Amino acid sequence: MGIDAANVPQTIDGKTLRLVPPPRINLGSIKSVRLEASRVYKEMRRGTLDKVDGCKLVYALTCISKMIESDVIVRRIETLEGKVLGK
Repeated sequence: MGIDAANVPQTIDGKTLRLVPPPRINLGSIKSVRLEASRVYKEMRRGTLDKVDGCKLVYALTCISKMIESDVIVRRIETLEGKVLGK
């Protein structure tokens, strides 16, 4: 296993600091993914997040939202098939 960079102390200006890992993000629903994409977009607009990095994050969020969407559709189809076939 590699070393987690978030847990390795860093020396900055002669002082040793422990980096704080970013907060966990709930990406379990389309709504939460949309909110995260909005947050990333706002950070890019403010200039606090590099546009290249922001675009990569938004692309990944788009992929996650498509997977969630597909999962919802598959579950709905399975439910309908169950009702039609009497399962």
